Formats: sequence, C-alpha cells, structure tokens
Amino acid sequence: MNMKLKTLVVAVAMAAAGTAQAALISTGGYNPNNGPDGTGAAAGGNVIFVLYDPTAGQSLALNTQKTVQDMFTATSFSISDAGLASFLSTYSADLSVMQWNMGGLANGPGLTGVATSNGNAGDVWNPAMTPGAGGLLAGSMDGIYNFATNNNAFLGSSNSYAAPSGSITGFIGGGWGYTLGSGAAWGAGFNNSLTGLSGGMKMSFAAIDLGTDAVSMNTFAGTWSVNAANGTLNYTTVSAVPVPAAVWLFGSGLLGLVGISRRKKA
Repeated sequence: MNMKLKTLVVAVAMAAAGTAQAALISTGGYNPNNGPDGTGAAAGGNVIFVLYDPTAGQSLALNTQKTVQDMFTATSFSISDAGLASFLSTYSADLSVMQWNMGGLANGPGLTGVATSNGNAGDVWNPAMTPGAGGLLAGSMDGIYNFATNNNAFLGSSNSYAAPSGSITGFIGGGWGYTLGSGAAWGAGFNNSLTGLSGGMKMSFAAIDLGTDAVSMNTFAGTWSVNAANGTLNYTTVSAVPVPAAVWLFGSGLLGLVGISRRKKA
C-alpha cells in the first residue's frame, strides 16, 4: 500500500471515529470520585432528554448536543432525531401518559451544578442542599453522571437510544426522577418530570458556589416541548412583542397636537 493510500485510510478511520464519538453525552468533566470541584469544561456537559412510556415499559434517552452553558444564551431552536420520531410513532397509543424530563451537568470554573427540568411544580428547591460528600446536590450529579455513562455504552454514532425501562440504561421506573432529586431532597412539591406531551416544561440551573458551598437556582428563559406529530424536541423563548409603527406615529401625532395647543394658548 503506497503512502498516499495509507494516509487516506488513516484519515477515513479518524473521521469515522470522530463521528462515532460525537453522539456521546458529555458530563462536563465531572468525576463522582472528586465531586463538584470546578475543574471540568467551562461550557458544562450536554443536556439530556428522557422520554418514558409507562404503559409499554419503554424509554428513550436523547443527547440534545446542547451544553448547559447554551441554555443561558439559547433562543428558539428545534431538534430532529430519527430515534425520537420512531419512538413517538411506535408508542403513540396514549401520549397523555408519557413522562419526560431533562438534565445535565456542569463542573467548570464559575459554572458548577445541575441543570434540571422543573416539571409542572416550578423551581421549588431546598436551601439545605450541600455539595460536599453525601450532599444531596452532589448525589444528583452522580445520578446524572451514571445515567449518561450507562447510555453512552449504547449510543455509538446515534444521538438517541431506546431501552426497556428496567434496564440499567433505561428510565428505571420512577428512578430517573429521583436521580435529579424529588420530594424532600429538593423541596416540598418539587417534581422534575412532566406527564403528557401537550404542555411545555421549564429548566433551571442549581448552581454551587464552591467557595461558600451555597446553592442557588436560576430558571432559563426558554420552554421545552415535544411535538409528537413531527417527532421533534423544541425550545422556545418568548421575545418582546414589537410595537407597531402605527402606534409610534399616533404617539408622535398626539405630541404634535399638544405643542400646537400650547402655542395657541401662548
């Protein structure tokens, strides 16, 4: 084999390897052995979408390819995935029972914590959460890390993977909700999953201040929704409604009339 052909073969192999790795869920450099320490990627890890059909006992994990940092600046976008479309088509008998949620990790300098969906309960959280060893937030980070790495073993070059709910890569019943914390772990009434595909869901970021161990929560501007008709996952932010030009003209006309009236009185 001549040198040019060898170079071409190596280049193709490297490209194929890069494609295969591209779909793996990034956990932002988080290591459960070290806990949250701010030494990972500045942009954080990938946001994960999980969809579960309790009737069929099947779940799907999707790597959105969006980072936690993206959620602070993202506007509206749509994610199309063949696996998601197939899952929705196969298990579409009763979309009202489907459960879904979202999560992601960040372990970078200035961005350390958990991105979690709010479900329909709002961002109620427990200020007693601590990031140290055995801390509730650190435990949630471990749960997302384990879920991501377990699914990475099956994702390959695809962004999504469907699995039975009882498998180590699946939803595992209500377990996925617990990995992000629920009930007393996060606060009274907190639920990070939503049942039914007719509504939208917000996401928040529970951030750790590594200097003080204080935890705060900020809600992202956009709303996630699932379109079962075309098999897409959508993120939508509501922009300010522009004021029609006619309103500005009307206002300037009123100011002009006020000016004329004042001159006549003078």
